[in-house]
Amino acid sequence: MSKASLILISIIGGAFLLSGLHYAITGDILFLRIVLSTLFLAFGVTVIIGYTKLRAKANSTRSWVNTHGRILSAEMTEYESSSPAGGSGGTTYGVSLKYEYEVHGERFLGTLITADNPDLSCLSEKKTRSRLDRYKSGTGVTVYYSEGNPECAVLLRGQGTPLPTRMGVWFISLVLCSIGIAGLLGYLD
Repeated sequence: MSKASLILISIIGGAFLLSGLHYAITGDILFLRIVLSTLFLAFGVTVIIGYTKLRAKANSTRSWVNTHGRILSAEMTEYESSSPAGGSGGTTYGVSLKYEYEVHGERFLGTLITADNPDLSCLSEKKTRSRLDRYKSGTGVTVYYSEGNPECAVLLRGQGTPLPTRMGVWFISLVLCSIGIAGLLGYLD
């Protein structure tokens, strides 16, 4: 988890705690509604900004220069996710790669497949195994790198996140913002 995420979670947690304490002491529901609505709006806007930056970075790879590379290692990774209720939320699978490439006589190592989904994470083990078959150790690959910073490289240009996931992120963000705005305008009385 990034430092910015931890700070945001700390701020949200602190605001919930303070607003709950204030409500318990004063019974002022308006204050509670304003704080919670502001938090929903702030969280939704934060997700939109962060995701927009990630998509812009992924789209910028479309203009990157290509070179030849070679897969050094490839393996499937599994991540167990937990559900909010404390149980297992399922398994996410990814392709963990190491590849080498050369730019102007200098050798570089890379690990990213795409800029927005570095290991092509998905919920399907079968799909991940199929992807892994394309990246067997020793296989030659085309590597796309930033001319200004050849250490930044990917194997696939553009978006790597599936459309349903992208739509889900936008939908959830807009719902959070809508709840925040409705609460601040007094529609949630």
